[in-house]
Amino acid sequence: MDAVETTSKTTQSMRGFVLLAVGFGCMIGYVRLVSLGFVGYLEQGVIESVDPYYNLRSVVTVVLLVVLALAGWFKWFKLNAMALMGATACAVAAAMLFAVDDSGAVLPAAAVLEGLASAAFMYAWMLVLSRQAVGTIVGACVAGGCLAGFIISVVPLFDDALGLVIAVATAFVSGSMLVLSDRGVDSLEPDGPLGRIEASRFPWISIVMVLSCGFLSTVVYGVAIRLAWLHAWSPNYFAFGLAIVATASATIVVMLKARNWIHVIWVPVTVLFVLALGFSCISVRESMQIALGLVLASVFCGFFLFWMIFAGMLSTVRAPRTALAGVVLVLANGSLATMIGSLLGSVLPRSMQNLGGVAGLATIALVILFAVTLAVYRQLFGLDAFRRAQLNEVFESSDGLQSIVQEGAAVAESESTEETMLKRVENHAAEYGLTPREIEVAQLTAQGFSCAYIAEKLVVSNSTVRFHQQNIYRKFDVHSRNELIELFLKDMPVEQG
Repeated sequence: MDAVETTSKTTQSMRGFVLLAVGFGCMIGYVRLVSLGFVGYLEQGVIESVDPYYNLRSVVTVVLLVVLALAGWFKWFKLNAMALMGATACAVAAAMLFAVDDSGAVLPAAAVLEGLASAAFMYAWMLVLSRQAVGTIVGACVAGGCLAGFIISVVPLFDDALGLVIAVATAFVSGSMLVLSDRGVDSLEPDGPLGRIEASRFPWISIVMVLSCGFLSTVVYGVAIRLAWLHAWSPNYFAFGLAIVATASATIVVMLKARNWIHVIWVPVTVLFVLALGFSCISVRESMQIALGLVLASVFCGFFLFWMIFAGMLSTVRAPRTALAGVVLVLANGSLATMIGSLLGSVLPRSMQNLGGVAGLATIALVILFAVTLAVYRQLFGLDAFRRAQLNEVFESSDGLQSIVQEGAAVAESESTEETMLKRVENHAAEYGLTPREIEVAQLTAQGFSCAYIAEKLVVSNSTVRFHQQNIYRKFDVHSRNELIELFLKDMPVEQG
């Protein structure tokens, strides 16, 4: 019986992983195909950043992501399964309109539809991935990235009709697997703003540095397109490939092996970007070629690695996710950064229209961002906030060490929010008829842990955790994890009078 149950859990886990990897890969493939253009729109290889449809699509994507972030913060609305299927329909319609419209009359409408679909897909996939364990996130992103790379590489080799079929298929598969991966669409439930306690848990240095390196490298890429550096110097593609492999490998190893990985994950991508800036300052053709190759690698890593990095962070840190996911996606938007780079290239004085000059500006911007972030972080959360956050990550990895941290915290400060919720669950377990297993699930759920994490910690399947959660919600007369947390935080007294 145990062997059958184990086999069933393994099969279910593998099925869930395949859904994540294939769906995520198709989403990346579709978004990049549209960014580059597809079918007839792909004939030029790369859309110029001044293309009005490209710009329109980018603006629509950013605007909807901002709206979704605000919706998560203020709990305005939730993207449900119907909305996701509507986004899928928009993506399919946009692909077909781009393919069949030779006159360009309906291309603005197609760009708007595609911008809406891309924003919904990216936002939903970031939140769905963030409900998984870190190892699953890394595996799904790597497998999905390989699938996306294959899709992007082969589409230009086919004729327009087959290219259209692939574009439509990637849109449909991505949207469908979103719903299949999270049937109740619980991942998209708005969970409100970040409070001071929740915000102090996030590794803001890592968040700012990863986003800054990706954004600034894409700005430099936009300038390179505008000023034709890529054509004049031809990037060193050996350096490009080697840098991607080294940076991606280092990032994966840090995520899987380092206990406090969320605080040091910014190092690999920052080292890559700093190397690119360093080679840019050497006025030799070979050095310029290496610099451009490293810039392109930094753009690639900024676009791809941030998915596993930020999904992993949102999975690891117990805090509201929906608003921050939208903000991260806006700041990591490659189309927006490329547009800014193109604009910067058009207004730079002639004395600054060289790779070294632009690299110098990027270096200054990176240093300022790091310094300002560190100063603000220490001002808001205390001089030792960064050190405390690192220690918490290490100690919370085991029950015994976690108890040491809790005892020390009790001496140093008042009872934490998590401890309060744990006690309230225990105090009211009998009153509300919770079973011993439901108590465990309720405690972990109230602390903000994902369904995947709870299943892994209790050694049960995801469906079993969801079954217990539904029973808990019914007994407490709530409808979601957020309502359960709010109940323990605000409405339910610790002791009954």
